[in-house]
Amino acid sequence: MPFLKICVALYDYEANTEEELTIKENDVLYILEDDDPEWWKAKLKTADPSENLIGLIPCNYVEPHPESGAVVGLYKYDATTEEELSFEEGDTLTLYEQDDPDWFLVGNGTHVGFVPGNYIEQPQEQYEEEYAAEQDHQHYEQEQAEPVEAVPRSNGSTSSAAAAVPAEKDDLKFWSVNEVDKKKKKKKGSLGVGNLTIFFGSEEDKSPVRQWSIKDVDKVRQEKKHVYLDLGGATPASFDFQAASKQEAEAIFNKIQESKQKSRISYPAAAVPTPPSIRDSVVSTSTYQTAQGSPVVSAASATYPSEPAYEEAQYEEEQQQEQQQYVEPEPVCEGKWAIALYDFNAEAEEELSIRENDELWVSDYVSSDEWWKCQLGDQVGIVPASYIRVCSFHCGALISCPLSK
Repeated sequence: MPFLKICVALYDYEANTEEELTIKENDVLYILEDDDPEWWKAKLKTADPSENLIGLIPCNYVEPHPESGAVVGLYKYDATTEEELSFEEGDTLTLYEQDDPDWFLVGNGTHVGFVPGNYIEQPQEQYEEEYAAEQDHQHYEQEQAEPVEAVPRSNGSTSSAAAAVPAEKDDLKFWSVNEVDKKKKKKKGSLGVGNLTIFFGSEEDKSPVRQWSIKDVDKVRQEKKHVYLDLGGATPASFDFQAASKQEAEAIFNKIQESKQKSRISYPAAAVPTPPSIRDSVVSTSTYQTAQGSPVVSAASATYPSEPAYEEAQYEEEQQQEQQQYVEPEPVCEGKWAIALYDFNAEAEEELSIRENDELWVSDYVSSDEWWKCQLGDQVGIVPASYIRVCSFHCGALISCPLSK
């Protein structure tokens, strides 16, 4: 049976009998029984999981363990030990501990127990809040470490350099996506774009969140529900993100383009010009004349330097090129006949189930060394290359032969 609750020791307590348990302040305790109003049976959390320190503790010496957030069940899970917790797909659970990346301690309101980390995920709202908080903290530290140099006050003369105007705000947005690898396997994750940065965190392998500057985007294109992204910088990477819909994929593509534009545009501040001298001024035809016929320069008629204009021609040209439809070239290879060496049961939609001695037509063996695209009757899918042997037909007989590319 899972634990009833999880608590933290408020004070030290020295056991007075064999049935009692010695505890120290801040010890973590798993409560096994709480029927007695004064004494609870508890298990002490230790660095060595093999230790089984159980005993009675005064209940007024402990307080509830603080919560660390919430998680949602990705799949149904049935507990296999007394310390584990069963749950259904979609159940919302309270997170208490995640010291072990493979097993998290959670509660369902009545019991507390361990669950496998790859069976749960954080709610999208909480995931976004943690990202935003992390970015705010990073920006704060950067501002503290790199103070902005003050611009000296003008003494009446014109400064040759204009003060920079802060760039336009780049709001942070998140999407739940599937990362599709070269084997067409899908991994669920969260993609964030904003603050001139791209973030991606896998929700299956619990790896650290990866991030790139928006300036590291070498290429981005969108095709149906997929967004293909090539990133450079210190950690180059290429991604195939599958969104929930075509509209969502378009939103991701447009957001990346928007952030790229904001990173490229500089916004020069308008400099305060020094009024031109009378000698350099341009006089309008309506300028009054003096009695001697010399023109009097009107302040309104003087020509002032104009603000520098931002040239967007180059950016627009690049954007048009990126938005053009891109057709993925088909692998160049000659089809081959093959025979199945073993049975294989498909585990994903793109895979093909085969049985030993099935005759297959291999249409693509160059895209991947491990997975080949085959046809069996009217069924098409990928199968492990090691499960089949390429053959040729000769006089009606199936003759085994090596694969030649």
